[in-house]
Amino acid sequence: MNRRPLLAWTAALLVLALSFPALAAAAPSQADPEPGFFTITGHVTAQGRTVDQVQTVSLSLRLDTKSGEVTVYPDMQTNEDGYFKFDVLGFSDDPYTWRVKGAQTLATSGDFKLGSVDLIQMDTQTTGDANNDNVVNIVDFNIIRGTFGKDVGGDGYDARADFTGDGPVNIRDYNLMRGNFGNSGVDPLN
Repeated sequence: MNRRPLLAWTAALLVLALSFPALAAAAPSQADPEPGFFTITGHVTAQGRTVDQVQTVSLSLRLDTKSGEVTVYPDMQTNEDGYFKFDVLGFSDDPYTWRVKGAQTLATSGDFKLGSVDLIQMDTQTTGDANNDNVVNIVDFNIIRGTFGKDVGGDGYDARADFTGDGPVNIRDYNLMRGNFGNSGVDPLN
């Protein structure tokens, strides 16, 4: 088989393509990628909860992108083992900063890249913040003082001081608050 005609045609097409750059520019290009949904699992440990005790915690989660976009998940609920899931719309390798805070805990935060993780360990949620202001201080002490020794349903019982999640407000709750007294959580993200 004679390959000279095939080579001649190939050379002619190459000359045409190089002679007319507009033809090359008109060739279809790859479309911009579309963002996708990524499901991320978060995990927290509630300080003061024993291993055999339910780790269910109500949380507020905030995600910030480096470009300034903010997504807030205000009413997250962990399962009994401290895990929760959330969906993020974005591109693989988009960088995010997360911040998580429970009603009685101090906020924690960290960074991740979308698509590079499926599970984010969001640390132990340090407890003792009875008034939910992200600081363990005298206000929290006064809340626990007013309900100390009381149980669910009793006069003057205030569940905000039940840091262990077991019902009564007792010395275990006080010791958790005392051990974290003066601490504050991570500042809100800008």
